Amino acid sequence: MQQLQSISFQFPTATDDQTSAFADLSRLASSETLSRGDVIPLLPRLEIAKSRGLSPSLFTDDFPTINFVSSPDLAAYSLMSLHEVVKRFQGHVLRVDHMGVNFSADDTEAQDLLAVVSQGASLYRYPGGEPWYFAIPSTTAEFHQGISDFSEVRFPKFELVLEGEDSTLRIIQIDFATDLTRMEVEERLPAPYGVALPLLDEYFRSVYVEHPWGGFLLRMDFRYSSAEPINEWTTCQWLVKEGKRYNQTGKRSADAPAS
Repeated sequence: MQQLQSISFQFPTATDDQTSAFADLSRLASSETLSRGDVIPLLPRLEIAKSRGLSPSLFTDDFPTINFVSSPDLAAYSLMSLHEVVKRFQGHVLRVDHMGVNFSADDTEAQDLLAVVSQGASLYRYPGGEPWYFAIPSTTAEFHQGISDFSEVRFPKFELVLEGEDSTLRIIQIDFATDLTRMEVEERLPAPYGVALPLLDEYFRSVYVEHPWGGFLLRMDFRYSSAEPINEWTTCQWLVKEGKRYNQTGKRSADAPAS
């Protein structure tokens, strides 16, 4: 079983608006915030890149896996411009905690993506039972033998969320770790733009972002600073210890050691 090397989110820059938006996005999700810069690489790498096609897309190891070509209905969302979001948070982002995509549970492309990532990465289901799957950055040895070292922060994770079958809206989500307190994040994201997601508001505040690409809803989550930056979430210890590692069939891998 070969380890997945990269997951790349790619965005067109065919127009001036798209070029400007890509530059804004790159200011937050930069190579510095997406990479630990360690000598020993943790895989898969997550990347933000310019698109090779006309629509936003997601690539796994240079193979196009998802093309975002729908026309989402955004009437129910209060959107803050991408430029304004960057203006409010630039200089306060420590790293990208995780990037991910949300799909309907019956989306065949989502099921294909789940199979690809589960075969090529250390993929764990969220311990709460929700259909949220996290690919944890790992060494090649950890990919084959299991993760047992929780001494350092592991980032960025990749998340695949399967929504209810009645959901047709595709979402790209980016979760940023910041040096801001909860109050400081809330001040930057007041209602109606800033929203608290159910069960998660004690960790971060979210904003839905206006962008020029179409095909998906963009959500950014800004995580509050922590008194203990090395903890069960940032090291992925909680996901590994309490969650389940999944293989391509969505079941616990027979060769994955219990952690």
